[in-house]
Amino acid sequence: MADIFHLTFGTVSANGDLSLAGVVLELEDRDVPHTILWEQRNQNWQRLQWKNRSYAVTTYPRDGHTTVYMGWDGRLKIRTAAGASREEIVDADDGPSSLRTLHAIRVIGEYLYVVGMRRMVYRRKLDDTVWQRCDAGMRIGMSELTTTALNDIDGRDDELIAAGSEEVWRWRNGHWQQIATPAAARWHSVCVLDDAVLISGNYSAYSQGQLWLWEQEQWHQVAHTFGEQRWRRIERWRDRVFLVAEQGGLFEFERGPQPTVRKVGPTDFRASWLTSNADALYAIGDTTVVKFDGTTWHDVPLPPSVTTM
Repeated sequence: MADIFHLTFGTVSANGDLSLAGVVLELEDRDVPHTILWEQRNQNWQRLQWKNRSYAVTTYPRDGHTTVYMGWDGRLKIRTAAGASREEIVDADDGPSSLRTLHAIRVIGEYLYVVGMRRMVYRRKLDDTVWQRCDAGMRIGMSELTTTALNDIDGRDDELIAAGSEEVWRWRNGHWQQIATPAAARWHSVCVLDDAVLISGNYSAYSQGQLWLWEQEQWHQVAHTFGEQRWRRIERWRDRVFLVAEQGGLFEFERGPQPTVRKVGPTDFRASWLTSNADALYAIGDTTVVKFDGTTWHDVPLPPSVTTM
């Protein structure tokens, strides 16, 4: 039987509860905005529907744990053990919308960040509901004719790295500054390490994927034999770094004297996203999920509703 749903994103709480986002393939083919949510609470699953497109999801420890589904248009669905609420990033005529979409969400320190079109960056404190702009000196004005976007953000309290359409930016001391890059690539995912930045990209929709390490203000291309891969997510876990490609492959980045990547994960497993907690790394597939405990990959039991109506 053909798949009814496809999982797209996922996140895991500190206690191992999963929150998964997906789409109904028939509705997706008809371009109907929607997201199907599967939420696990103490081994019990619940399926919900949201009439909006969700491009990312994350979890942080508040009220047990708080899960945030980021809508592409600046609306967010907040889920806790106590129930659900909604937030919206409103910024006059210049905020997120179905035309000026958001692309990524991430918890960094005590803040929740989102990034998207026109180099927009917003953030709010984890224990607040008020969103504020954090893109002064970088944001593209409404009168400027460009489609430049940010696709990902990562960092620490004192330093942020944002990457997107042929650009990489760094935030320090309250200011954004563009970083000169060695290639005019479309940057997809960024991962800030202790002493370097790992970033993925490619020149066009059909070109080979690239992986670059920015270390001591210098760029170094990561050599590998998987040129057909285009990495869409980089996840750091237990001082190791894993990647998932658009084509579904799972990989691990190895630093060493000659940085490279190697193929990992179960045979024939097709991944779409990565998430982790202290105990395990989780790979989200089309209709399945596997987790890695540091030694072995294991199947994660999912409710029947992931594959049936």
